[in-house]
Amino acid sequence: MSSDLYSPSRTERAAGSLQCRLCGHEHREIPLQPGERALCARCGGVLAKASRVGGSGALALTLAGCVLAIPAVGMPFVTVDRLQNERVGYLLTGPEMLWSEGMRLLSIAVVLCGILAPLLLLAMLAVMLAPPRGYWPGTVRTALMRLAHTLEHWAMPEVYVLAVLVALTKLGTLVNVHVGPGFWCYAGMTIALLAAWRNFALAPDQPPPLRHARRHASRRSGALAFAAAVMLIPANLLPVLNTSTRGIERTDTILSGVLGLWKDGLYAISIIVFAASILIPLLKLVGLTWLLYAARHGTTRKVGLTRLYSTLEFIGRWSMLDVFLVAFLAGLVRFGGLATIEPRIGIVAFGAAVVLTVLATDAFDSRLLWQPRPGTGRAPSLSPAPALPSPS
Repeated sequence: MSSDLYSPSRTERAAGSLQCRLCGHEHREIPLQPGERALCARCGGVLAKASRVGGSGALALTLAGCVLAIPAVGMPFVTVDRLQNERVGYLLTGPEMLWSEGMRLLSIAVVLCGILAPLLLLAMLAVMLAPPRGYWPGTVRTALMRLAHTLEHWAMPEVYVLAVLVALTKLGTLVNVHVGPGFWCYAGMTIALLAAWRNFALAPDQPPPLRHARRHASRRSGALAFAAAVMLIPANLLPVLNTSTRGIERTDTILSGVLGLWKDGLYAISIIVFAASILIPLLKLVGLTWLLYAARHGTTRKVGLTRLYSTLEFIGRWSMLDVFLVAFLAGLVRFGGLATIEPRIGIVAFGAAVVLTVLATDAFDSRLLWQPRPGTGRAPSLSPAPALPSPS
């Protein structure tokens, strides 16, 4: 989901005195038309965004998502059969299998990112949009908005949908597949949630004061990034999946799984899995290392590195695709000697690496890129500037 920030005003005006969360620059209030965004005058980051459909439209989308969530959880996602043996997969089938295999932390991560966070975000939007939304106490509304931003950060239903589509393509080579109503309801819920979030006039999540953050934030982000890099070693060397078909077993690492998809002629799926499971984690670690170095030693490429940080924030969630994929496949294909897919320890290490990279990116404060280098004096005083309106 997009990390854009939104304006709370019913008259579609950006809030007065907005601070850019990416560079810390202060801005004055400006009017926004429906669908317009307010961009930072210094780094180009999004300060606020006016809804295209208004509060009523966003509420309708949210309620539609809530209604679709009920059958998405309770109805069959996929039915597979092989030689008259049939299995039905539900939304919770994959996490339940991971839990039974002793991979409980990974099971919790799948439930949180694919099920719990999206459902809670829908409920949060419904509460904040439902009348009388204008009468919430300021402290309560601020707390709800911060919680909504946190939930949006971890809600990854669109990644889960893509993982299921990839799984269905792979399953077609092993068993007969019938897509159930639960999947279509979940996909519809995902579309409704994405549309509601983009059209919800949510107040910007203003950053906290930048207090001695150079040392603290850099150290925490660096430690998390280092831990992620360490976990990527076993994640890429150890097997993540074991497939048994009529007594013939095949154990795959992430890379061999990508190559297997390519050999089977599933070129597009192979490229998607390679990008999500290998390319994006490596790019995130390289990008984070560059950002940490620049924050510590100073840089003249502040705008470019700030945009790099925004890109890392966006792409990080897509690495969960392989985790969702393994959970879904392993929970569904259980036909004994005919066909069985089982998760292996490598997927636990990979899941840990993905979570750690997301936390490392979140721990980094891009405003550090705009601070003066130690010993060069204070930053110049900047008077509030008007934000730059831009069509969405």
